[in-house]
Amino acid sequence: MAKRGYSTAVQNKINNPEAKGLGIELGRLCLLHGYSVEEVAEVFKVSRMTAYNWITGRHQPSKHLTDRIQSLVDRLKQKPIPENE
Repeated sequence: MAKRGYSTAVQNKINNPEAKGLGIELGRLCLLHGYSVEEVAEVFKVSRMTAYNWITGRHQPSKHLTDRIQSLVDRLKQKPIPENE
């Protein structure tokens, strides 16, 4: 079952332990904390497709955004994981 708009295929891709990259890490944390691709796109003022491409590892985020994305990743790592409803 899709979780917060993430298809099973996307969930499998970003949860693959061999998948690496800042976007993949962002995707894992967003999935874990229940944030959608649309919410990521809004935060960074990019299209939903751009955020999707980061999260699935298709493209790396632009250099001018990597510090902001890393900052969000660091904050999400320290945030308590919500309990399943």
